[in-house]
Amino acid sequence: MNPFIDDGGIVYGEKFVGRREALGLIEDRVVGGLSCLAIVGQGRMGKSSLAYHALAHQRKRLADQRRLVIWINLPGLQGRHDLFRKLLRCARDELEEFAPSVLEEGRVQRILEQAQRNEIEWLDLQEAVQQFFKHLKQRRDWHVIIILDEFDAARIVLRGDLQAFQTLRELAYQPEWRVGLVTLSRRSIKEIETQSSAISNLQGIFDTYYLPRFSHDELAELVKRVERANIAHSEELIKAVYARTGGHPYLSVKLLSQFVAQWLETHTLDIERAFEHSQLTFIAYYDELMRLLSEDESDRRLLEIVCGPVIKATPTDAREFEAYQLIRPVGDGYEGFSDHFTQYLRARQYDVDLWSLWTQTERALRDFIASRMQDRYGQDWETKVVNEHGRLAQIFNKCRGRRKEARKFRGQRASERLIDYADPWDYWQIIDLYWTSLGLQGTESEWEKRFKLIQAVRNPMAHSSEHSLTDEAKKEAEVYCRQLLNEIQRAQEHHRKE
Repeated sequence: MNPFIDDGGIVYGEKFVGRREALGLIEDRVVGGLSCLAIVGQGRMGKSSLAYHALAHQRKRLADQRRLVIWINLPGLQGRHDLFRKLLRCARDELEEFAPSVLEEGRVQRILEQAQRNEIEWLDLQEAVQQFFKHLKQRRDWHVIIILDEFDAARIVLRGDLQAFQTLRELAYQPEWRVGLVTLSRRSIKEIETQSSAISNLQGIFDTYYLPRFSHDELAELVKRVERANIAHSEELIKAVYARTGGHPYLSVKLLSQFVAQWLETHTLDIERAFEHSQLTFIAYYDELMRLLSEDESDRRLLEIVCGPVIKATPTDAREFEAYQLIRPVGDGYEGFSDHFTQYLRARQYDVDLWSLWTQTERALRDFIASRMQDRYGQDWETKVVNEHGRLAQIFNKCRGRRKEARKFRGQRASERLIDYADPWDYWQIIDLYWTSLGLQGTESEWEKRFKLIQAVRNPMAHSSEHSLTDEAKKEAEVYCRQLLNEIQRAQEHHRKE
């Protein structure tokens, strides 16, 4: 039996793993304090599973504490009337199971009947909702916890509807009927309100909890389940899974599922082979993640931070991506949440023109170098220049590694030329060694200074503020790019005339 096979649905009960910090937070603030909590995280991090395991799965226990749990999925709802009517219907269904006597009261029946009338005006529906929860709290001592799953859909369901957001806030804020709200979303409530064009002060009543990837101990708890398939778990296996997934719950489960399936079929334990067979799942997840980020061009800012150049991204963007668990600080810069995701981002950078002027300059520069080196050494010029200048071996080995990564994610769209995977400073090192042959005007020291600045601007974001570049430096780098384009054109024309 494969203990990791699942249908992609909500995980709860015995299948649920870890999240002790989050469970304690929900118990203390939501169940105990009826506070509002926004659980935020990238897709398939386990937001719904966490809330379901902590609250919906505990409906009976919580009902014994006079806590009524209501779960609503926002996608598919048609505006505020639909949302708040469904809220009352779900409350009625829960009461039928745990407190049917409440529904026998005439006042409650009238409120519910009034709310379901097709012709009801918004203000009347708003009042009915408030009076219903006021009656539950003040007359029957029932406290309500409302879980709004996939709250990102509020951007569409409640688009431009300030009153709807304000009504949600009133439900959770006013002491007469105060309910506990829990939202589950990829974006913060502030972002959702902004994208819905309905800026309210809903965010102000929420604590925000960014759901992290699995810790070492949580991942170890997950990996230990391989024992159910008669596989011995080990620290080495935990490290191997973490190295490939960064502790991402969904990707870890998919990798382990493939690992166990392979064992059940062939009785071989090979995490690398399982990882190779999981590539399409991983890449599909990354693609969907980037598609969602592209809605507000966050995908471009993410690529700038990890791959460079930093044109529009800010340190605030980096802090937000780090909170969302999309990036992690490594050295003085940032990488993706796993080594594999970092490789994916570096391959994706070739599909996005982040700095048009440098893209144009880089294309002209590498074509110029390749053309002149081929004239001198032939098609296999990279091998020959390395034989001639051993210190270039490190550059071309790095380029081979990047080309291999690009092939995994871009397939036939990946360039074959090694020079296409070099950095600005790599170009300079080749130019410096073949200065006379390339025929650039000016002095080597002048061009070395220019390439240093271009390289600094082309670099990814540093998380140390002391390394941040000024706007003046970026403008100066653009001047050097234009000078380089002009010089390449002049050198090529001169070469053709010879």
